[in-house]
Amino acid sequence: MLKIFQSLKYIWVALILYLTLSQGGGSGWFEFLKYPGVDKVGHFGLFFVWSLFYFPELVVPEILLINEKPVRFWIVATNSLVLGILIEVAQSFMPYRSSEWLDLLADVLGSVTALLAVNFVRRKKSNLN
Repeated sequence: MLKIFQSLKYIWVALILYLTLSQGGGSGWFEFLKYPGVDKVGHFGLFFVWSLFYFPELVVPEILLINEKPVRFWIVATNSLVLGILIEVAQSFMPYRSSEWLDLLADVLGSVTALLAVNFVRRKKSNLN
C-alpha cells in the first residue's frame, strides 16, 4: 500500500507539471480559469493534495507498522517550495506562460495548510487513544 501512495505522489507531481507548464487551452471546461485569481486556487489545491500524499498513514493506519522513518514536515515544506520555484522559473522562459510570485505563495500555502491539517488529525487521533 505504501508503494501505491509513493506512486500517486509522483503521478501527482507529473499532473502539477503538466497543468502549470503546458500551454493552456481556451475552450471547454477550462473557460472558468479565465477569471482573475482562479489559478491561485488551483495552485493551492494541487500542492495541498500533493502534500497529503506524504502521509499515507492518515488513510491506512497499518502503514505505521512499516519500519520507515516518519516524514518530517520541513521536508514536505521544502519540497513544495523548491517545486514551486522551479515551476515559476520555467514559466518565465515560456512565451505562453507567465511567472507570478503569487502562484508560488499559493503553492506554499497549499502545502502548509495540508501540514496543519495533518498535525490537527494526528493530535485528534492521539487524544482518542
